[in-house]
This record gives sequence, structure tokens and C-alpha cells, in this order.
Amino acid sequence: MRIDELIDIKNIDTSIEPMTKDQVIDRMISKLSQNGYVQDADVFRKAIYQRENEISTAVGYGVAIPHARTRAVERSTIAVFRDLAGVQWGQEKVNLVFMIAAEESASDEHLKMLSKISTFLMDESFRARLITAADPNEIYQILVQEDAKKDTEANISNARESAGKYLIGISACMTGIAHTYMAAEALANEAKKRGMRAKIQTNGSTGVENRLTSKDIEEADAIVVAHDVKVDTTVFGGKPF
Repeated sequence: MRIDELIDIKNIDTSIEPMTKDQVIDRMISKLSQNGYVQDADVFRKAIYQRENEISTAVGYGVAIPHARTRAVERSTIAVFRDLAGVQWGQEKVNLVFMIAAEESASDEHLKMLSKISTFLMDESFRARLITAADPNEIYQILVQEDAKKDTEANISNARESAGKYLIGISACMTGIAHTYMAAEALANEAKKRGMRAKIQTNGSTGVENRLTSKDIEEADAIVVAHDVKVDTTVFGGKPF
């Protein structure tokens, strides 16, 4: 799935005024409701806060990702909010909020897309472009262009002959949406800087992706596990990690 299939420009909003977290959530839910994506704002709001009260959805880098899957959602989408003044979100201050609204019977495509966006947001220049964008249309274009750019880079990378030492690993966070993939991206980027190949298995909310094989483990020169939930490390067969 591409970004332009899940993000509607009508659900992108901006502000330059100081706002509270509650005000931002209400404003985003109101927009989703007005645009026909949420049919019961109260039920959706309750689901958003239920998740938010478990653990803050601020993921670092000045970004928050509130999310809920509920019968109150008519069509799955991701809404975007940018506030130049910054919003206090738990212990962190954020400028960018990506809110997932998922149908109760939705597939995991919206989570995969959110995971993809979360890796984009690790790029400081990309975040700066979103924060300084003139309007929702420019924000939308930046997201779509970055999606196309990353797909092209991935195809080029896959076509290259493998070389260098080999880093493998597993990443897994409690919710398996953002940090799981951000950790994998960070490890892969650092390996690239050091002239290494890398393959990081992600144990996310949509299941295991990029699964390590016995051949990967046998050929690995280094193994890193980044996790705050239980991960099966017996697959490494006693190799240090």
C-alpha cells in the first residue's frame, strides 16, 4: 500500500498556536468525523484515550502516534497534524502527530504504513520539511514523494551485490508499531555507514517480518537484539549477541 492510498489531504491539519494534547486529539477526531472517516466520535475518542492511558504514544523525534481500531471508524486512514508551537505529549514535546483510525475489521495495512512513516521520521531533514511546510498540500506532497523515493532506494539496494561484514538482529517493542521499525532502521543505517550488510527481523504488531534464516545466523558477523518484550534468542544457537 502507498501513502496516497491511506492519507487523505482533507485529514491533514496545521496550527501555529500553542495547544494542549487534549485539544489536538479533539481537533483531529473532529476533522476525521467531518470528512466521513469516523461515524461515532465519542466511541473513537474513548478508544484513543484507552490506548493513550496505557503508555504515551509519543515516540521521540518530536512525533506522537495515537491510534485505535474500533467499530466507530467507517474507513481506515491516517490523519496528520502539525503544530509549530509544539504540543506537550506526556513527558515529550511534539510538533507532528499521526493519528491512526482503523476499522474494527481492518487488515494490518494501516499499521504497516504507519511503521513505514515512522522510519521516515527518523530523518532530521525530512522532519524539518514537514514542520516548515507551508500548508497541508505541501505536507501531503512531501509524504508521497518520500514514499516513492524510499521504494526506489530499496529496489536499488536489493539489486546490489552483497558485500562486507554481516549484521543481523531482531527488534521488538511493546506495541510493535513505531519503535520496532525505528530500531530496525537505525541499526540498518548504522551498518551501512560502517560498510556492513544488515538484516533486521521485526517482531511487530503485524507479525514477524524479514525473518532471519539459519543461513543468516550462520553467516552473521554480529548480532544485535533491541527489545523491551520477550524475544526468542535460542534461534541464534548459542552465538553471542
